[in-house]
Amino acid sequence: MAVAARRVTDVLQPRNVLLAGMPAVGALAAGHWTGLLWGLLGALCAGIVPAAYIEWERGRGRWGDRHVVDRTQRAPIFLVILGSIGTGSLLMVAGGAPVGILSGTTPSSTRACATCGRPTEPSPAMAATRSQV
Repeated sequence: MAVAARRVTDVLQPRNVLLAGMPAVGALAAGHWTGLLWGLLGALCAGIVPAAYIEWERGRGRWGDRHVVDRTQRAPIFLVILGSIGTGSLLMVAGGAPVGILSGTTPSSTRACATCGRPTEPSPAMAATRSQV
């Protein structure tokens, strides 16, 4: 049972979930396959960079495991995460990423980007729903 629990924990760690989920979010936000690349950038900034930093610090002997149990040692991780996500968000805004990948919505549920104000096109189903109200 303990071996199975360890495997589930390793497979479902945030880095892996982000790597699997963010490309799907990007594709849904863009409405086509090119959103996969934006999703991979999101996964890189939100999951892979922070995990790589933790592994680097473990390799230096600073932390014992990837969970960083001692809370006093977590401040540098938070700074790396904030910097990485901030950089990724700036790259997405500057590169014209789909609005939904930044806000966590799909174009059909969004009218304008909260960051840049760029309007989005609703889906035909959403437009039909709005016209009936």
